[in-house]
Amino acid sequence: MNNAVTDYTPIDFQYQELDFTYQDVDFTDLEPVDIEFTPMKVDWLEAKTLYLTDHKLSYRDIADKYGVSLKQVKKWGARQQWREGRQEVSNLAQTKITENLAESAAETNQRHAEMYQQAQELTLAYLEILDVQITQAVDTAEREERIVTFKELPSTALLLSLTHSLVTATNGERVCLGLPTAIAPAPVGYKPPVEEDPEFAALPLEERINRILNQDTASNSN
Repeated sequence: MNNAVTDYTPIDFQYQELDFTYQDVDFTDLEPVDIEFTPMKVDWLEAKTLYLTDHKLSYRDIADKYGVSLKQVKKWGARQQWREGRQEVSNLAQTKITENLAESAAETNQRHAEMYQQAQELTLAYLEILDVQITQAVDTAEREERIVTFKELPSTALLLSLTHSLVTATNGERVCLGLPTAIAPAPVGYKPPVEEDPEFAALPLEERINRILNQDTASNSN
C-alpha cells in the first residue's frame, strides 16, 4: 500500500519586511527626567574683598578661583570699581602705617627722655652726696686748722665720670625734646656765678648747676 502524499497545496512563506523607525516607538510609558544645568554661584562681595586685600591677585586669579570667565570678573570689577578700591585700601594702609610710626617714634622719644631724666637725677643725687662729703672734709680741716688732704676728697676720676654722665644724660634729654645740645662759649667779661654771688657756694649742687645752665641759655639767646 502506497501512503505517499501526492496532492498538497504549497504554503506561501513570504513575509513583509518591517520598517522600524524611532517614530514607531511609543515613549509615553517612560517617566521624564529633568536635567537642569545650574551655573556656579559666585559670592562677588567675597571675590571683591579678596581682590582688595591681596594685591598679588589679578583678575585672572579671581576667575580661576571661582570658576568663571575673565570677562565676567572684568565686568564686575568695572561695575564695582575694584581697582579704585584697591588703591584706596593701599592709601589707607600707608596712612595708618605712617601714623603708627609717628606715634611709636613719639612714644620712644618720651620714654628715652624719661630715662635720661632718671639718669640725671641719679647722677645729681650722687654728686650731692659727694658735695656733702667735701663740705664735711673742709669743715673738719678748718676746725683742726689744717689743709684738706686728697684722701679726704672724692677721687678726680670719680668726679670726671659723674660729670660726663650728667652731660650725656642732659644732652640725651635735649635731643629727645628737639633742643640744641651745643653750649656757646662764654662771652667776653663773663664771670662765674660763684664770683658774682658770695652765697652761690652755699647753694645745693643741683641749684648751682641749674643757675649755670640758665645763665648759659640766656647768653645763647642774646
